[in-house]
Amino acid sequence: MLLTKINTVAGGFGFLYPRNPSRRGDGHVHPKTLILHVDAYEATDHRIAFALKLAKKLDAHVMGHVYALEQVMPPMMMGDIPIQLIKAQQEQAERHARAAETTFKEASEAEGVSHESAIASGTLDAVADHFAEQARVADLAIVGQYNPDTNDPLKTPVIESVLFNSGRPMMIVPYIGAQHGDRFKQAIVGWDGGATGARAAFDALPLLAALKMSIQLVTVSRGTDSAERERSANAFIETAKRHGLEGAYQMIPGDNIDPANALLNDAAERNADLLVMGGYGHSRARELLFGGTTRELLSSMTLPVLMSH
Repeated sequence: MLLTKINTVAGGFGFLYPRNPSRRGDGHVHPKTLILHVDAYEATDHRIAFALKLAKKLDAHVMGHVYALEQVMPPMMMGDIPIQLIKAQQEQAERHARAAETTFKEASEAEGVSHESAIASGTLDAVADHFAEQARVADLAIVGQYNPDTNDPLKTPVIESVLFNSGRPMMIVPYIGAQHGDRFKQAIVGWDGGATGARAAFDALPLLAALKMSIQLVTVSRGTDSAERERSANAFIETAKRHGLEGAYQMIPGDNIDPANALLNDAAERNADLLVMGGYGHSRARELLFGGTTRELLSSMTLPVLMSH
């Protein structure tokens, strides 16, 4: 992996080990270290604001990682592009990265949130892999939804790499920002009775408990194994109650709609603040592939989504 360190603050790009876990008197260890992907696009302001509000609720530390993406030119094109132009583009990317880091630092200081930041440059694959590696030592990784109106090549590879390679839960913030700001009242938890969905639900429990959110467990009916999924869903609700969380379960129709859109529609109807679901897909060598439901949700999401794989 080729990464060039540009600047580091308070720990830099070594493995940044999280602070001691905190207990709030209820016996549960709550999230205390958040890692945030920061970039130079307009949507990063929404993501920074969301991460800092969440950190204040949790009394957590935020590690801001900023990358200047190196341009990789195919060998057959190298002779047609002046080296000065390539250098100028890289210098511009680094200036934008420094400006993004400044935005993150100033916002963190204004909110009074414990933070650190670092900047590096690298190729697309190197950056995505590196952020996923750093996420392994954080409680939660926060990334941004891809905005189709911007020419940003980094969003999808970062999301894929964190989901499949970090082993940690990931929060994806809509590029339009979180509709309810710092309101964390109700979470919709997508439940299909499978291992990936269970992983996401249990990865979310420490966060949901820390924020004292209510849970609405939702199964999208596909006409098969409804009884078994209902049994496991009610069992999860009982487990969540032992963590001090209030919850309920409902099966919603999904025969004529994609499961992702069924969950998003349900979340909108309930005016929910967060959606929790498993991130489905698989890795083939270096090719990371989202499943259809995950891909549809990432393109249509309107509220923050917590995913695990």
